[in-house]
Amino acid sequence: MESTSFDGRRHRHRGERDNVIGSSTQRRSRTPHNHHVSRRETAKPVRLPFGQSRLRKRDYDAYFTLFADYLDLQKQLELSGLSETEAKGRWKSFTGKWNRGELSEGWYDPKTKQRADAHAAEEGTMRSTKARADTSNDRQLASRPMTDAQEDGSDDGDEDFGPSLPSGQRPGLQAPNIQELQLRRELETGDRESQHAMRKLDRKEEHSVTQARLDELAPRAAAGTRDRQIEKRRDAAFANKTFAESKDAGVAEVPESDLLGASGAEEYKAEVQKNQRKQSEREIRKEEVLRARAVERQEKVAEFRRKEDKTMEMLRELARERFGAGG
Repeated sequence: MESTSFDGRRHRHRGERDNVIGSSTQRRSRTPHNHHVSRRETAKPVRLPFGQSRLRKRDYDAYFTLFADYLDLQKQLELSGLSETEAKGRWKSFTGKWNRGELSEGWYDPKTKQRADAHAAEEGTMRSTKARADTSNDRQLASRPMTDAQEDGSDDGDEDFGPSLPSGQRPGLQAPNIQELQLRRELETGDRESQHAMRKLDRKEEHSVTQARLDELAPRAAAGTRDRQIEKRRDAAFANKTFAESKDAGVAEVPESDLLGASGAEEYKAEVQKNQRKQSEREIRKEEVLRARAVERQEKVAEFRRKEDKTMEMLRELARERFGAGG
């Protein structure tokens, strides 16, 4: 009796478990299908303002001006200054926002695109007109003879009535200021550096030419070979032997004419005069700098005195207005 009840409970539990497994299997099998259906139902096409259509990659040329205005106003960027890769990336982002309807409604307005196209066409016309005007002016100036310029100068002189106004600058030479002196020093320094570089390059070329000629007369062995090492040792031994012989023989007396040349005294005098000229040039430059500083100092003092006189005059005027009536 007990075994029969136990078997019944076991069969009942097994049936409940099969029902649970079957229902869960059906639920899992239906879940992906329902999920895809819900996604297809929610993915509705976006209705763009003003009935605009979606933009694609090939619409770049048609919407070029509107895209340029968008970058200028929204991103503070100039489309002409972007690289091709960056421009493509910006256009892809713009089309994505356009197709999703994320841009402001004004960008979808057809009038906005018309204004952008008209503005771009107007700028292109102005640039072409200015280029043609500049070209024609250059041609006129190039083909104009000197006599026309002289005649125009005489005509301008006939139209002037009365004496000419005096110029603000006095005639004659003026002392250079500090900026002009500094510019001149920079130019001189640049010239010296360029000359030094040219001389160094000339010496290098001359050395290479001489070495090439020596190689043609007495070709060397290939570098890294045993013959080349033997040549180096032979050259070093010859140099040491020559130095030892000259040291043992003593120093021979050499006349001054051979040391300084036939005109050694004249060359020495010329060198002394050259050094004196350099020293005098340095003194002249120093005097010019001091003179320019003195002129600037005088101008600053005069400006300070003018301001001081103006302030004192204003104080006197205030004193007259306040105490003059009472006195």
